[in-house]
Amino acid sequence: MENWNNKNRNNNFNNKNRGNFSKQDNVQKQPNEPIKSPYNFVPLSDKVVFPDWAKDVSHDIPFGDGIEDGISGKIELKVILQSDTYIRNGGKWDEKTKNDNPDYQKFFTAKVNGEDKYIIPGTSFKGMIRNVLEIATFGKMQRFNDDRYSIRDLRNRDYTNRLVNKVKAGWLHKDGNNNWMIYPCSYGRVEQEDLERIFKRKIGREDKESAEKKYKEDLGIAANYKVWILPADVENARVLRISKNQENNLTEAVLVLTGQPSKRQDFDKLFGRIPKRKHLEFVFYDKQKQPLDVSKLKDNFEFINKDSNGFELEAWGFWKNQLKEGKDIPVFYLEKNGKVESFGLAMMYRLPYDYSVKNAVKPQDRHSSEKPDFSDLIFGYVNGKDALRGRVRFSHFVSKESVKKIGTAGLKTTVLGSPKATYYPNYLEQPNLKAGYKLFWDKDAKISGWKRYPAQGIKEISYPEPASENVKTNFIPLKAGEVFTGSMRFFNLKPEELGALIWSLKFGRFDDEGKYFQHNIGMGKPLGCGRITIDITENINSETLQEIDLQDCVAKFQSFMEDEFKNEIYSWEKSPQIKELRKMADVRFWKDDQTTSCPSLEKKEFEAAKGNKYIESVKLERYSDIVKYEKPREVEIIEKD
Repeated sequence: MENWNNKNRNNNFNNKNRGNFSKQDNVQKQPNEPIKSPYNFVPLSDKVVFPDWAKDVSHDIPFGDGIEDGISGKIELKVILQSDTYIRNGGKWDEKTKNDNPDYQKFFTAKVNGEDKYIIPGTSFKGMIRNVLEIATFGKMQRFNDDRYSIRDLRNRDYTNRLVNKVKAGWLHKDGNNNWMIYPCSYGRVEQEDLERIFKRKIGREDKESAEKKYKEDLGIAANYKVWILPADVENARVLRISKNQENNLTEAVLVLTGQPSKRQDFDKLFGRIPKRKHLEFVFYDKQKQPLDVSKLKDNFEFINKDSNGFELEAWGFWKNQLKEGKDIPVFYLEKNGKVESFGLAMMYRLPYDYSVKNAVKPQDRHSSEKPDFSDLIFGYVNGKDALRGRVRFSHFVSKESVKKIGTAGLKTTVLGSPKATYYPNYLEQPNLKAGYKLFWDKDAKISGWKRYPAQGIKEISYPEPASENVKTNFIPLKAGEVFTGSMRFFNLKPEELGALIWSLKFGRFDDEGKYFQHNIGMGKPLGCGRITIDITENINSETLQEIDLQDCVAKFQSFMEDEFKNEIYSWEKSPQIKELRKMADVRFWKDDQTTSCPSLEKKEFEAAKGNKYIESVKLERYSDIVKYEKPREVEIIEKD
C-alpha cells in the first residue's frame, strides 16, 4: 500500500500557479483569425409572407373567372455540370462493406429506354429549388430537426460554471423494465501517478485515450475494479490512501477511469504541473440505497452521445455494453430539488442545453404558424387533418449521353463530414462577443439562418485525404460539362406562384450575367462539388398550347413581394435575405482562402475561433461582408447547346 498526502502537494501547485494566472489575465488580447467556412447563412427574417389566396387553391377549380389566372403547363430544363458532381447511387447496401462496393461508389444510375443513364433524381432537384424558394418568398423555417443539443467546451465559462463544484456521482442501473435509475454515491479523486505506483503500469501517457483503453491496456483491469481507499475531506476530494488490497481501516471503492483528451504532463517539484492536462481519475464509494429515476432523460442522453451521423460515441458504446450485461455504470449528474436534471459519463460531461432548436427559430409564432406560405401552397403540405397536394412535379433529370460514353472524374477517397449545428460561433447569431457567446440555453438565442454553400469558382477540385479509415468516403463523381435534361410540370398555379418558381431557378437573373448565378446539388458541396447551371429550353401552356410569358410571371411575383414590403425599412429586392442569397449564388465572388475550406482539426482552429484569455473570440461574418472588397473574377462557364 502506498501512503502519501495529496492535499499538501496539490495545494502547493495551486498556490504557485494562481499568481501566474493573475498576471496572464492582464495581457491584452490579440485579434483572432477569421473563421474559415465553406458554408454561410441567409439570415432568418422576422417577416413571414402568407399569400392571401391560400383558401382558393384547388386541384379542381381554376383560379379567377377562367383559365387565364390559373396556369398549367410544362417547362423543359437543361442542367449543365459546372464542377465535379456526385449523387449517391441507389440500392441496399451492407453497412460494413458499402464504402468499398463499386456500385455504391457510382453516381446515381438507372435504365432509360433500355440504356444505362446517369440520373439526378427529381426529389433532389425539388429539394434544391424549394430551399431557394422558401428564402426568396420569405417563407417559414419549418423543416429542421428540433433537437436539444449539448455542450462540452472547457473554454466557455457558462459551461464550466454550471458543473464545477456542483457535479455529483452515482451508479446508473437499468432494471428489467428498461427503467433507468441512478444510485447516488460519494467520490474521490486520485492522481494517475499514484495509480502507476500501485499498478506498476503507465496511464494517461497518450493523446485521446478512451476509458476502455485505459482500463484494458493501460492498467490491465476490468471496469468496476475494486480498490480500498482512505478518503480526504469533502472540500479537497483527493484520496489520502489507495490500495489494491483490503485493510480494516480503509473503505471499499471502485476505480473509475474517464477519457484522456491529451497526454499527461508529469508533476515537477520546481514548476508545478502544466495546467490543462488531465492527471486525475476517480473512485466511487458509499453507494446509497435510494435511487433517483432518470428514465425521462434517457432519450436525450442517448441523442447527445451520438455523433452527427447518428453513430454512438466511443465512450457510450463501451459503457452501454456494460449496462446490457446487467452491470451498473459510473455517471456524473446535476441535481435540483431532489431531481436529476442531466447526467453524463465524465465529470465535465456533455451538458444538454435548456432549449431545443425551435426556441432559436424566431419569432416562433410566425415560423410555427399553421397558415401556409408560398412553399406549402406550391409543393403541398400536411398539417394534421388539413392537407394539400402539391401542384408542381419535377421529373428525373437524365444524362444526355449513356453511361458508356461519359467519362468520370475517377475514384475519390476523401472526407465528406457534415457540419455540426452545435458549433455556436457559426450556427447562432452572436450580436455582442464582448458580452459572451449566445448558446442554446439563452432564451433569446437566434439561429444564424438558412444554411447555404456559396458557389465556388474552383476549376480543379482538391480532395483532401482522410486522417483515418473511419472517416473516409469513396465515391466517383462526374466531370464538369455533362448535360442532363428534365422537366417541371405544374397545374393551376397563379402567375405569382409560377413566377416564384422561375425566379428560384434563375435567382431572378435573366440577363447575360445570369449564367454566373449557380445552384449546388448532391454531395461534396464543401469541396466545391455539385455546382450547376439551369437553362429553360422550352415551355408550353397545356391549355392554350402557347408559350407562357415567364418574364411576366416573374414580374408579377416581384411586384407582389414588393407590396408585402411597402411598410418595411427596406424593399424586398434590397433585403438582407435576397442580398445574401444572390451573393452566395454568384460564382464570381468566392474567396478561396476563407470560403472554400474548413477549420483544421489538427491545428485546433475550431477551438481557436472561440478565443481564450489571450485571443479574441470571433464569429462567422455574413458572406456579403466577407467578400465585399472582392472584385468579380473571370470564371469559365460551360455552355452547351
